[in-house]
Amino acid sequence: MIKKGNQTPNDNRLAKELYEAFHKTKEFKGYDINVSADRDGRVNLQGIVDVLADIKRAVEFAEEFPGVKSVENDLTISTDGSVNDDDVYMEVTQELGSDPNVDEEVIHFTVEKGVVSLFGETASHEERKAAEFAAAKARGVRSINNRIRIKES
Repeated sequence: MIKKGNQTPNDNRLAKELYEAFHKTKEFKGYDINVSADRDGRVNLQGIVDVLADIKRAVEFAEEFPGVKSVENDLTISTDGSVNDDDVYMEVTQELGSDPNVDEEVIHFTVEKGVVSLFGETASHEERKAAEFAAAKARGVRSINNRIRIKES
């Protein structure tokens, strides 16, 4: 974890600007994502979000922010109430089914202790990525093992 005591005024500016950018961006407004930074442009994200997809998007957002060299992710997932593997399975099924870029006939998955393993074969890197992103939007998903293979042409 990056400590505030080690920040220089310029680094505090980076942390403040990124913090403000998170809170001005519609998709992150409901979350209190805290940001600290060191003098080398390394930032640390802390806070609680609803789903794994929000963590992935927050890290990408920070990585793309001007002045950021690297991102340490200390964001956590918290759902309202308990979510078991059956709940996760149902939500992943819904998310995959609602994504027009994912063919449910060729993409399959299992859930164990909140870990989703994706299987199947596709001709498209985009479909592989879309399936992972769709699964990450389901509540209760702690991590994803994407084992979808790309067909050789």
